[in-house]
Amino acid sequence: MSTAARRAEFFALEAREYLADLDPAVAGDAPELERLVRGARALRGAALMAGLGTFARAAAGLEALARQVRDHATPWAPGPRAAWLDGLQTLRDLTERATAWEAVDDRAALALADRIERATSGGGVKMTVPATPALTPGVRAFIARESAMIAGSLEEAARALAPVPPQAALAAVLERMRALRGLGGSAELSPLPELLDAMEMATRTLLSDVPPPPDVATLFADGGHVLAAMAKSMNDDGRVEQPRELAGLADALLTSYAGERDVVPIGMLAPEGGESLLRRGTPPLLAGDATPVALELVGVGDHLLEIAEQLQRSPSSAAADLRLFVLHRTLATMPPKSPTGRFLAPLAQALTRRDRRGSRPR
Repeated sequence: MSTAARRAEFFALEAREYLADLDPAVAGDAPELERLVRGARALRGAALMAGLGTFARAAAGLEALARQVRDHATPWAPGPRAAWLDGLQTLRDLTERATAWEAVDDRAALALADRIERATSGGGVKMTVPATPALTPGVRAFIARESAMIAGSLEEAARALAPVPPQAALAAVLERMRALRGLGGSAELSPLPELLDAMEMATRTLLSDVPPPPDVATLFADGGHVLAAMAKSMNDDGRVEQPRELAGLADALLTSYAGERDVVPIGMLAPEGGESLLRRGTPPLLAGDATPVALELVGVGDHLLEIAEQLQRSPSSAAADLRLFVLHRTLATMPPKSPTGRFLAPLAQALTRRDRRGSRPR
């Protein structure tokens, strides 16, 4: 069993105990407020040490809610009480997902934090959920250590990728990256979360049936080098420094995956004086213009709006390019024949055209 898997299992055991202790604290009309604060704080700390940053943020919301009630800033009214009970149940469900954590679980945890804040915002004092609870000195050291380990995994994958993409090396990269999922909400750590997301997307792309770019080993080696430099700066100075090489890496990722270097001139398909690769046939029947499922498009639209806001807030062009790379690869995985895939195809094509012209959408 890997270190990340063992850490997730240990977290699940801890979290179950904390959650079980919190249940009786709200059983009566008058909750044991100090017990609620301590229990939520313990949940937050356990999640941070397990690398589940979004779970920690949701637990921080419960902690802040309990502290407000304890300090008489928010009454223990039906709204806050329902938000607390909803939070306990959601965290209980997420605890059972700890060993198989995915992006959907990150979204569920962040949605819970938002629900808690909205439930208490009418109580006179706006609840403050720590946006980056992971930035204590101890957790900074943890992020630096894990980043250095991920960098090592990327460099090992780069050496293995030189002849052929091996599954084991790529799977090891994804396994190692689990420890630092959920850092995207921390602007203070940028561009570290953007780089981690981009390299995870590049790794998952290689594990799919998409042909790898010819310089993929170099991309992984450069990614490992840049990530190692970020880890060192965080370990030495307590903050992330952007290496000079990051801009080149971000541009190379976009060029390698979003470019169209595999497109050949039409003359190569029907060379003059040679045998044509083309054959006359019957064009396929065009499918009707199916209308995308409204509910699905609403979710996709919300996600694209969030990405647009993130791009506008990007502290550097390199961070924005890394986000664009992840967006392009996400769009490329949409089933092309599905209504939503056809609806979003122009956006993916626009990203490709802009990359070919050397400009970036902002």
